Amino acid sequence: MQQVFFRLLGPPEIYYNDQPIRIPRRRSRALLYYMVSTHTPQPRERLMNLLCGDMDDESARRAFKTMLAEVRSQLRNIDPSIEWITNDEDRLTFNPLAPIWLDTEIFEKATANRQSNLSLAIKLYRNNFLDGFFLKGSPDFDAWAQSTRDHFQRLYMLALQNMAEVYETNHQLEEAITCIHMLLTADPLSEDAHAHLMRLYWQTGDRTQALRQYERLGKVLAEEFSVQPLATTQELYRQIASNANTLTQPATPLDRTVHPPDPPLQATAETPVVEVRLPYVGRVRELNWLKDQLLGHEHERSMLMLRGEIGIGKTRLLQEMIEGYCTDWRILHATCQEAESKNHYHPLTEALRSELNRQDIGRLELYPVWRAQLERLVPDLFYTGATDNTVDAHHNYTGFEHISDSSATLLADALVALLNQLATPQHPILLLLDDVQWCDKGTLGLLAHLARYVHRREVFILLMYSPGSGEQRLAALRNNATRLGILAEVELEPLSRADIHELVTLFSQLNKPGDRRLHTIDRHISGDWCYQQSEGNPFYALAWLETVWDQPETFVPARIQEQVTIQLGQLSQNARHLLQLAACQQDSFDLAQLGSQLGFTLATTLDACTELITQRLVVADPVTTTSLYTFTHKTARTYITGSMNRIERHMLTQTASRIADPEAIS
Repeated sequence: MQQVFFRLLGPPEIYYNDQPIRIPRRRSRALLYYMVSTHTPQPRERLMNLLCGDMDDESARRAFKTMLAEVRSQLRNIDPSIEWITNDEDRLTFNPLAPIWLDTEIFEKATANRQSNLSLAIKLYRNNFLDGFFLKGSPDFDAWAQSTRDHFQRLYMLALQNMAEVYETNHQLEEAITCIHMLLTADPLSEDAHAHLMRLYWQTGDRTQALRQYERLGKVLAEEFSVQPLATTQELYRQIASNANTLTQPATPLDRTVHPPDPPLQATAETPVVEVRLPYVGRVRELNWLKDQLLGHEHERSMLMLRGEIGIGKTRLLQEMIEGYCTDWRILHATCQEAESKNHYHPLTEALRSELNRQDIGRLELYPVWRAQLERLVPDLFYTGATDNTVDAHHNYTGFEHISDSSATLLADALVALLNQLATPQHPILLLLDDVQWCDKGTLGLLAHLARYVHRREVFILLMYSPGSGEQRLAALRNNATRLGILAEVELEPLSRADIHELVTLFSQLNKPGDRRLHTIDRHISGDWCYQQSEGNPFYALAWLETVWDQPETFVPARIQEQVTIQLGQLSQNARHLLQLAACQQDSFDLAQLGSQLGFTLATTLDACTELITQRLVVADPVTTTSLYTFTHKTARTYITGSMNRIERHMLTQTASRIADPEAIS
């Protein structure tokens, strides 16, 4: 049979046997356009939300049933033997074997090869995708249409730019000028296109038109942005105005693009590291667990979670695993920041940029709607230099500030497709996010989707986090992944006394003869002392080992001070006062009693206690069986006491004395 022609680049048209196919209802047409464009299984619920966003649930179900029946009826009239739209449980799919001709699909393939088919692509692009078509009361559909429209417009302008360069290389300057004029019709603000046209006019000997083109550029930039042309464009104008024999070619947009370096796996301010890199010590259980989950053949869990307090060695454990057993893997790594928790998808953006480049993206076969979503997420990986002036690869892209549910789902599908196509059994992918307790809500939602649909044994998601106030954000993700059976977790415990002894020995061997630290280690410091000071935290242990040992009793290493300061900065004023009073007590203390002495209400005391416990500043006293608490690290207590001013220390010490002996101070 003949093909059904779908022409969606421009005002949408559907033809069969040279006769237009007319579908009366606008929502029914929108459903068909969407399903033909995506060509992927679509949940009914998503389609209803997309097309019937302004209706209540019952009305939406009735309307969707009607529009689906209308679309199927129109398609069956063409050929009743074909199942045009297939059902798979609650998902609908436009049959990929159906005989259709789709201009967007041909256009995408034609623009993929710069050496050929550019003329075909330019001819196919009648106008913007679904030009003039909108769906009243369905903002999600309009947002999808606009995103796809922007994608095809960028490809169109790139095709024009490339075609102009081909003509220019072949000295067909008039044809090149025509292409640039078409590009400026699509994007009148492209300064690169204006500059290119100035050079082309100059090469044809039309100096007057070249200067007028600069004047047009200056006018449009002044009207739209109140700015002048770039310095390179001004220099080009001066050369033409001075009637120079040769023109200096300014850098192309591709030359201006910032390419971020591949950052090494490292910790940030919340997971401080010491300068010493010692041989790996301890963690046999945790390392075997990681090897079993990532390399074993019995486990099919795609999401792994690694929990441990700040400085306990999560990053170091991952370094050991990757360097020793995952050298052929692709590691997409990012660290979540509390300051970035309101920026949608920032961790995923940084993770993709850490490993991928344009060549990786160029090899992927992605549907246009998926590519459009990924372009919004990491525009620098898709940037081609056709229209944009500069893409800053470190800029936090804001294309998802007001993302809808349907767009979020499309982005999730796009990321699944990207990861599944990049990963192979020989080169699996590890998406590694550190400090995920600060992850934004949108990213957490995408992670749940990714873990469910990525290829097992080829794509893994590993999340590291520290206990604290941000940990509650992970509850929904953990519960959902656990219910689906795709989550495995492990918690890093403090190093054993034997591990700390080994750490001290290795550190001593690194010191040069005569080093004061080595001398004092030999005389005064033992593994037991270091274990007592660090309480099994390797970061604390190395911070102490790096210090000169003949220090006063109140001394706290600067690195530990920085870490404790970070934790204190996340406390409310009430929790901070409660902690300061606790620091003036004996080793064990009753937080409820301390809150009462400070005049707190029960609710205020409970809130302050929750903060201290979630920040891991205090823990239940393991020695007593009563409701007493103690500091997680004695060094933190020493620092808190030393950081108080004289008035705070005096008042809190007096209060502590009254608690210890109520009759001592009347």
